[in-house]
Amino acid sequence: MGTEMTPFYDIQSKTLYYSTDGFPTIGGLDIYSNIGGGSKWETSLWAGKGLNSSADDLDFALKPSNRGGFFVSNRPGGESLYHSTCCDDIYEFEYNEFIEIILDLCVYGRNKELLNGDAIVNIFIRDSTGQLLITKKTMQDICMKFPLRPGKEYVFEVKKTGYFPGSGTVSTEGILKSTNLKKDIELEKIPEEPMIIGNIRYDFDSPNLTQDSKNILDSTLLVLFKKYPNVQIEIRAHTDSKGTDEYNMRLSQKRAESVVSYLKSKGIPEIQMIGKGYGETIPLAPNAHPDGTDDPKGREKNRRTEFKILGEIEQEIINIDEDNEVEY
Repeated sequence: MGTEMTPFYDIQSKTLYYSTDGFPTIGGLDIYSNIGGGSKWETSLWAGKGLNSSADDLDFALKPSNRGGFFVSNRPGGESLYHSTCCDDIYEFEYNEFIEIILDLCVYGRNKELLNGDAIVNIFIRDSTGQLLITKKTMQDICMKFPLRPGKEYVFEVKKTGYFPGSGTVSTEGILKSTNLKKDIELEKIPEEPMIIGNIRYDFDSPNLTQDSKNILDSTLLVLFKKYPNVQIEIRAHTDSKGTDEYNMRLSQKRAESVVSYLKSKGIPEIQMIGKGYGETIPLAPNAHPDGTDDPKGREKNRRTEFKILGEIEQEIINIDEDNEVEY
């Protein structure tokens, strides 16, 4: 739509600054800004008078402090060798009012349990174009400071080995003066042992789930997947000792796969589930009394369905080149 040149991308605010003569301007190339990333962009905005003039204004760049920056212009008033707009000069600018917002982000376990460092924090900006990752940092301590821009909504996603991921949002909308903010995010520890899904039943001598069992899965595993959409789990099915080892292993495998199939029908990606049958190999209780007689209560405990948290499936994120990520 015109001549576009000298792009500068501010990762912290996911704002692209560039110069163009493709819009009605006050003359020459003018500096514009546009928020977005990838294929999603908002409407371009004129940078206003001061930065723009009746001549060519380009090569906009912010200082690391964001309090000002530089641009190039051939506007009247520069060093002129031939005529008033013959030559480009570098200009420095400072914002008249700079709002400094510092966030103290602290990560705890449940009930303010103190965690050692090494939690990974992904920081996103959310707006009408969606959600875009702007930087990734490793926390060296419980708390870490992050500079924020005014008028933005930030999403903080925290991951730590052995814990479910946590997240929180911080809005700087309406903040009109420099301020310090604080945000605590609590992480829940992932159980190391498999967890029994109570009252899961199948049709007799069959892998088919009963309707009551489907309702239980809706209120347990389905809720878990919705709360932690990237989690990966192993569905474990067990039998008692009735029947041959081979038969029980085959039946338990089909039952585990039946749970996976049901959750898949509810929209859970198959890659996030592993169905595995263990037959009668991991009993919780004796299948028989010491005198060799049948133990129905023990066998009932052994006929169970469990799940174990394996970790997370990494999802593709629209990302800025990590070589250029913001350093805090």
